[in-house]
Amino acid sequence: MLTCNLAPSIGLIVAERQRMSCRYVLNGAYPPQDYSGVMNTVGLELGISAGGVMA
Repeated sequence: MLTCNLAPSIGLIVAERQRMSCRYVLNGAYPPQDYSGVMNTVGLELGISAGGVMA
């Protein structure tokens, strides 16, 4: 399963950029793998996002 924690962000007028850190866990004796990324949104975005979890 891939689980990502989304960082809080502030929406700008034209674009939003939200950082995330993810962990991929396989069944069995395999070690978990860590990833980081960014989710970009283009469009009218105003407001504050508290972050969250995506699985």
